[in-house]
Amino acid sequence: MTGVGEDLRAVRGRSASGCSGQQDERGSPGGTGHPKAPVIQGQGRDSATTPPASVRDYEPTPATWGRLLAVDRCDECGFVYEALATGEVPGALRAHAEGYGELILRPQPPDMVRTRPAPEVWSALEYTCHVRDVLLIQRDRVVLALVEDTPSFPPMYRDERVSLAGYQRECVAELVDELAMAANMMAKVFGGLSPRQLERRCIYNFPRATERDLAWLGRHTVHEAVHHLGDVQAVLTRVGGRAG
Repeated sequence: MTGVGEDLRAVRGRSASGCSGQQDERGSPGGTGHPKAPVIQGQGRDSATTPPASVRDYEPTPATWGRLLAVDRCDECGFVYEALATGEVPGALRAHAEGYGELILRPQPPDMVRTRPAPEVWSALEYTCHVRDVLLIQRDRVVLALVEDTPSFPPMYRDERVSLAGYQRECVAELVDELAMAANMMAKVFGGLSPRQLERRCIYNFPRATERDLAWLGRHTVHEAVHHLGDVQAVLTRVGGRAG
C-alpha cells in the first residue's frame, strides 16, 4: 500500500480539521504505541497491503462467502486462516487497524472518503465504520462463548447499521481513533485466552451456521480487517480516478 510507512500522527494532523464541523453526506447514499504484526501473506502477494485494482466491485452474497470460506481461506484476498498463529492475532488486529488511518486520513478531496464508487458498493468511510463495529461485536462474542456453551451468535445487521448507526455522519479522525480502540479491546481479550479457552465452541452464523472454535473466530476477525482494508484502498482508487 502506498504510504504505509508514513507517520500516522503527521497524517492525522493534516487531515483532522474537518471534525470541528461535521461534514455532510454528499456523494454517498444511505445504505442498505503497539509493535507491528507479521504481514499476512496470501497467494504470492501481500494481501494486506497490495490488493489488485479490481478488488471488490460488489458486495458478496452469503452464497459467495460460502464458496470463498469453504476451506478456511479467502480466494478473493488471499488470506489463509491457518497461516496465522493464534499468538499473532492481537498484533495483527492492531497493525491492520493502523492501515485504515493511513488511507482515510491521507490528504484528498474532502468528500472522497464518503463517496460510493457505485450505489451498491460502500464508501471508504462506511467500510471503516463496519470494521470498527465488527471488532467490538467479535469481542462480545468471545466473552459470550467463554460464559455459555456453544452459543449461537445473532447477526450484526451490517447493512442496516450503515444508516441506523449514521456512518456517513462520522468524523474521520474520530473514527480512526475509535477503530484503534476497538482493535486494542479485541486484541486484549483474545490475547488473554488460554489454550483451553481457544478451544471453546460457538455457532457462527455467517455465511451459514457452522460450529467453530475461538481460535477460528480470532483468525476470522483478522481476515475481516485485512479484507476490508483492501476494499478501502480499491474504493479510494476508483473514486479518485473518477474524480480525476
